[in-house]
Amino acid sequence: MLFRSSDYDYPGGITTDTQGNVYLSGATGSGDFPTTEGAYDRERRGGDAFICKFSFSPGSVKVEDAPQAFQLSPARPNPFNPRTTISFSLPAPGHASLAVYDITGRKVRTLVSGPMSAGAHSVTWDGRDDAGKPAASGVYISRIAAGERVAAGKMVLLK
Repeated sequence: MLFRSSDYDYPGGITTDTQGNVYLSGATGSGDFPTTEGAYDRERRGGDAFICKFSFSPGSVKVEDAPQAFQLSPARPNPFNPRTTISFSLPAPGHASLAVYDITGRKVRTLVSGPMSAGAHSVTWDGRDDAGKPAASGVYISRIAAGERVAAGKMVLLK
């Protein structure tokens, strides 16, 4: 049942306990906010704090991963020396490749090439090429391809 009160209700915090109960706290100005009998000061017409406890029995709630979008996040740190982390998310499992190219389009390093699960991933590039040699200072492009999708980002190696 959805309850809509007559005035403001603001959540303030959320936490859990070791038994898996969820607690939501906040404030309300609603005179008709659902409460335990006697717990709400109806004379003041609101301004009261609340704590709601939600209890779940084992297996009563199924939590599934939220669908992910295909995304390549900016490298962090950027500029970098000697390493940077490249984060990306995949909406579905499948083959993915993540490579680093120099500004002329020459492939410098393959970071990922193979089957990947759906969800968020992070890979660190140590500023070296596929042969293990340090790459020169300059601008590099990270490029991810998964299925029909492709994305690219710019990063700068400073020495």
